[in-house]
Amino acid sequence: MIVNLEKYFLSDDAEDSLQFSVDLKEIEIDGVYPFPFPVKVQANLKSFSNSVLLDIQFSYIIQKPCDRCLEVAKEEYSEANSYVIVTALNEEDQDGRYILAENKLLNLDELVYSSVITEFPTKFLCSSDCKGLCPMCGQNLNEGDCSCDKKQVDPRLEVLRQLMDHKE
Repeated sequence: MIVNLEKYFLSDDAEDSLQFSVDLKEIEIDGVYPFPFPVKVQANLKSFSNSVLLDIQFSYIIQKPCDRCLEVAKEEYSEANSYVIVTALNEEDQDGRYILAENKLLNLDELVYSSVITEFPTKFLCSSDCKGLCPMCGQNLNEGDCSCDKKQVDPRLEVLRQLMDHKE
C-alpha cells in the first residue's frame, strides 16, 4: 500500500487510521515459505511540524519446521513501531528513527516487509524445551526416548574417550 502524504505535510491537523494486510506467502526463507497468512497491519498517521508521525502495529504467524525436531510449528508475533516521516534528512537524522518520503509517498508494504524479515527468528523452535532428534536413529525425543546406546561416542572423539579412561 502506497500512501500519498502530501496532505500531512501541508497541514498540522491531518490524521488518519489505516487497516490493511500484506501477503508474504511467496517469501522463501531457508527453503520454506513461513508466512501462510497475511500480516495484519494497523497504521496511524498524524501530521506535525512539517513531518508525519507513523505509529504502526502488525501481527503475523510464522509456520515452519522446528529447527531441532523438524515438526511443523506455528507461532504468532506482533510488533509496534513509531517513525517520523520527513521529506529531507540531515546527517544526524540518519539513525533509523526517520523515514525519508521521496515525492511525499510512503510504501507501507515495504516497511512491513523489512520489519518482519529483520525480526525473523534465527532459531525457530516448537517449544523452548524441545529435545530434538536422536543423532543415531532420528527418533523425535519429544515423543519418547529411543533404544540407542547413549554412551556411544562419536568416532572422531574416540581418542579423547580413551585418554579419559586411562586417567581413571
